[in-house]
Amino acid sequence: MRNNKKNMIFIVIDSLYYEKTIGQPYRNNPMPFLEKLRKEGLDCTNMYSEAPFTEAAVVSLLCGLDTMKHGGFMKRLYDKENIMETFKKNGYRTFFNGRQPSVLPCKDYPGVTDDFYSDPFGFDGFWNNRGKYYRNLYLNNELDDKDFKIYLDLLEDNLNFYHKYFQELKDNSEIVTFIRPYMDLTNLEIDTKIFEQEYQKFHKNKVNYAKELLEKGLEHPIFVIKKYKLTKRLNEEEGNKLYKRYKKIVKKMFYKNFWCNLKNSKLILTPKEERKKLFKMYLNILINRFMLKKIKPKDESWKKSIPSMDSTFKHFENWVLNYKDAKPYFAYIHVDDCHSPEIFYTYDTNDFKQLDEEFNEIAEFVKKVPKSYKGNLSYDVSLHYADNCLRKLYNFLKEHDMLDNVNIAICADHGSSYSFDPYRSNYVNNVHKENYNMPFVLWGTDIKNQKITGFHNSKDIPATLLDVNGIKIPKEYDGISILKNKARDYVLLENIRDGGCPDYNRRDLWFGIRNKKWLVVMSVNVHKKFEDNSFYAIYDLVNDPGELYNLKDTIDKKLISKEIEILKKEFLDLQKDVKKHNFLDT
Repeated sequence: MRNNKKNMIFIVIDSLYYEKTIGQPYRNNPMPFLEKLRKEGLDCTNMYSEAPFTEAAVVSLLCGLDTMKHGGFMKRLYDKENIMETFKKNGYRTFFNGRQPSVLPCKDYPGVTDDFYSDPFGFDGFWNNRGKYYRNLYLNNELDDKDFKIYLDLLEDNLNFYHKYFQELKDNSEIVTFIRPYMDLTNLEIDTKIFEQEYQKFHKNKVNYAKELLEKGLEHPIFVIKKYKLTKRLNEEEGNKLYKRYKKIVKKMFYKNFWCNLKNSKLILTPKEERKKLFKMYLNILINRFMLKKIKPKDESWKKSIPSMDSTFKHFENWVLNYKDAKPYFAYIHVDDCHSPEIFYTYDTNDFKQLDEEFNEIAEFVKKVPKSYKGNLSYDVSLHYADNCLRKLYNFLKEHDMLDNVNIAICADHGSSYSFDPYRSNYVNNVHKENYNMPFVLWGTDIKNQKITGFHNSKDIPATLLDVNGIKIPKEYDGISILKNKARDYVLLENIRDGGCPDYNRRDLWFGIRNKKWLVVMSVNVHKKFEDNSFYAIYDLVNDPGELYNLKDTIDKKLISKEIEILKKEFLDLQKDVKKHNFLDT
């Protein structure tokens, strides 16, 4: 007999800015189905991530903590209880088909019972995100014993994971079944032998091996091993057919994007020091040179490293159809189609009947774009594709009489500036609203319709998902349930400044707050006194809603005295947490 608790589907669509998921006077609504769910369920309009990129943003999203708490995201989700663990402890079976080792942690999730890769593991993920940073310290004679210990610990973890991964591929373990059909494994046996030799060398003398890697960098033998990308999708004949069949539709989208933006996207002339970068970005808005490449058969520059949203949902649907457990399930599904380079069709299918439907939908959408349009039409169409995937999943649940026994949450991990509206000189690592404000929609037959307009951080989402399913929120969570109707007066922004390796012992953070009137961001070092840190950006959100004029050097700081006090309190709380949880010092 099934448990009375409802099933929970948690869908994270990477890189969605809230305002771009709804209709606006100058653009048609790209996500009408999501709008339907909003009108029937809970819609949070002021949900904010604490970071503008996935690696940092998922800490809050999955663990209910501020991004830099409990050791930050150097080891990503390590030493933190993620939401899947909490659901498992409360009698749920947990499904996750979004394992991306280059973005999420290498160590196994202790809370996942049905785990599937969506992205192959490659040692370059460790090297680009961590190893290269420590090599630069080493080459500049700045690598001390503490740094080396951190680097060695991360290296060992990644090599142990790599070893396990090769074994999983060799055994065709269930965890690789989602991606294995797309992989060319011709050299697997050879690469496995090479890696085994390197793995034995490491464990024979870990310190010497780690130093040799720092000295040789990309010339080290381990980089001979290739990353097994998902290249077996369409064959040459199918790829050519795809291009010939749909190039007219994509060209129409390209020219519609060009002429509308030429007319409606005004060239921003301020601030002066950024005009050259802004002009370059303006040209990118007019000429979306990647748009046609996304259907070219031999162009790899646009291709996603993971399966499409449609394929990801179908994999989950198949799992549900074969689900026989008496326990309720919690499913976490992370998809990447709207993230740059955004894709607007199912790029890993050779079902041309389905592709015809998708491209006809694109043609209709582009036809309805108003003359006043501005932004990135490719991004809007990718949102529309994602919306259709959501609709198909909903219809699947409805057709199999599953809707009454499920709650569905839909959100992003962070916002997005890929709409280019507004556009910035630096459109990813910045402090502006579009990179942080994201949708959060909660739907279920027992969830009443309400619009939540107060401020919330994404650390409130895990608490809300537990609350709606009647599960006690762990005391370790910083987040509060949105269902309690206790909105925040402000939201936090905190992550490593300018991206890169999140070594907060050496590097500064962006540390800021946003409320109705002000966005105040400081550049801080967690080992300094609060007063010794500097202001990075101050925007008057009432008089400058576009966040164009940075007032950090001109504003009378008395006007933001309340905000400064809040920042000081939050900063001191972070310092206490660093002293308690900073595994970087151990």
